[in-house]
Amino acid sequence: MKDITMSDDMNVFEYSVDLNNAEAPVPLPAGLYPFEVRQATVKTSSKGNKYIALNLHISPDAYPADFTDGSQDGTIVSFNRLVYDDSVQGRYRMKKARQALGAKLSNKVDVNELMGLTGTVQIEVETYEGEPRAQATKIVAN
Repeated sequence: MKDITMSDDMNVFEYSVDLNNAEAPVPLPAGLYPFEVRQATVKTSSKGNKYIALNLHISPDAYPADFTDGSQDGTIVSFNRLVYDDSVQGRYRMKKARQALGAKLSNKVDVNELMGLTGTVQIEVETYEGEPRAQATKIVAN
């Protein structure tokens, strides 16, 4: 990864390549990847549903050998499918996700306890705004 050249004026910087020639990176290929939870935040959807948004860090050591566009610091993917509500379906989905993460089960969920947990995530390549991107679709049990 190249550093951006900064001038004395912190508001001016220069890339190593003209942005007219910048290309979209190739997304992380579909597959199963080990991860660590780096951030867990309670959010509300546009429809008013509460969910836990997880930022999952995939180490560069887990990249396929032929994947060359990944960051040397690893890749962060968002998992925003952990909806919680106090219903039969909501409780079961939370149970399955917490089991896959190795988190303790009880009637209380502390989002902070998810930080640093590890697991395996299913990555699919989906098209978003006309461009392919890696999408975390499922946390699977180890």
